[in-house]
Amino acid sequence: MPLKTISLPPSYLRLQNGSRAGGSPKLWQQLLDFPFSKRLVDGRTYTVCGSPEFMAPEMINGQGHGQAVDWWALGVMIYRLLHGEGPFASSRDNDLEIFNRITRRQLKYPKNFSKILIDLIEKLLATNPNERLGCGARGVDAIKKHPWFGDVDWKATMSNRTEAPALVQEKIAALGKRNLTEPLALPSKSQAGPSSSSGSTSDAKTGFENW
Repeated sequence: MPLKTISLPPSYLRLQNGSRAGGSPKLWQQLLDFPFSKRLVDGRTYTVCGSPEFMAPEMINGQGHGQAVDWWALGVMIYRLLHGEGPFASSRDNDLEIFNRITRRQLKYPKNFSKILIDLIEKLLATNPNERLGCGARGVDAIKKHPWFGDVDWKATMSNRTEAPALVQEKIAALGKRNLTEPLALPSKSQAGPSSSSGSTSDAKTGFENW
């Protein structure tokens, strides 16, 4: 996955260090801090929370929602990580404009997106949650086995045997004397990503050009 842009809030990114022969660090990327996580008792909730551009149609329409909203958000995140802006929002939009695009599913794909990538995002951004990738009988395995993830070793990833890309390791090495067990000091949240309370989204590219 290209790392030209990183659009997740800094507090959600962390590099975990291990050790190699000779004492040099071994780094893994981790996602952490999920303040809006919720255990679903009956598989459905009506709680509305999160950044507007990541919300699924059923959440916006108040239909009640389940785990399918996570797979929608995954599609939005993949698009944003690879393009620098999300499929339904830019830094100039207010929440109502974003919600309107989401419910009408108004999105365009950059010319550099491959057919396999577009296929993955299309299936994750299916308007009907029952038809969304990851929501069928195969569950998350349907996502993990999609061709776009063909070179991902999921067992290695789960057991911390997949190292961070060389570009990330080079950047960290250049930082010098940093405690690698602490969260990575990226630009502030106002630079890095959207805020659900501000009514607008920030430019995902701001502050990340060198990443």
